[in-house]
Amino acid sequence: MRESFSVYGMLFNLAVMMNHKLAMSNNYADRIPIIMDAGNTHKGHVMEAHEFMLNRWQRFTGDLHLGSLSFDDDKVLNILRAADMIAWRAR
Repeated sequence: MRESFSVYGMLFNLAVMMNHKLAMSNNYADRIPIIMDAGNTHKGHVMEAHEFMLNRWQRFTGDLHLGSLSFDDDKVLNILRAADMIAWRAR
């Protein structure tokens, strides 16, 4: 799988699995949608990883609680601004 994805794709897959584990441990049954910044320069990597997890990986493992993937402008959606602030602070 490492040869198939960039670092960004692998980190996306890791986030999906962590969300799945958290959902299971909290008896959360619904799908979890993912919203990312439309200005993300690695958008294509994330889209490929999402398609893989949703349409291929999930077929073999069962429900991963993975919902839709959408992109929006961080100047419009404040939650994306908050995520940017946390990411920049963590650097």
